[in-house]
Amino acid sequence: WLTSDAADFDVSCALSRVTPDGRATALAQGYRRVKRSAGRDGPIAVPMRATCITLPRGDRLRLSVAGACFPAYPVNPGTGADPASTPNAEAKIITLGVRHGGTMASSLLLGR
Repeated sequence: WLTSDAADFDVSCALSRVTPDGRATALAQGYRRVKRSAGRDGPIAVPMRATCITLPRGDRLRLSVAGACFPAYPVNPGTGADPASTPNAEAKIITLGVRHGGTMASSLLLGR
């Protein structure tokens, strides 16, 4: 579940394996451009590439969520305009929030 102060925004997710000594290895990444009515919060699915891993005892999974994935994707200006043709001066700062409880609990679905 994400909240946003802009109707247009991006979300980038990265799934990593973290070993007990703190080393992280990237496993999968996903990206999604979201266009919806302003003020409308709701669940957002971010598809990730398939991966297969067996975690040794003590290893953990980490999901990182970000509002951009530059330079892989152009920065979303948050105005609804095409990012490739929008001058940087017209871009808005976009604030995202991740809901994590009650009826709006975010989740990571594995094994689908």
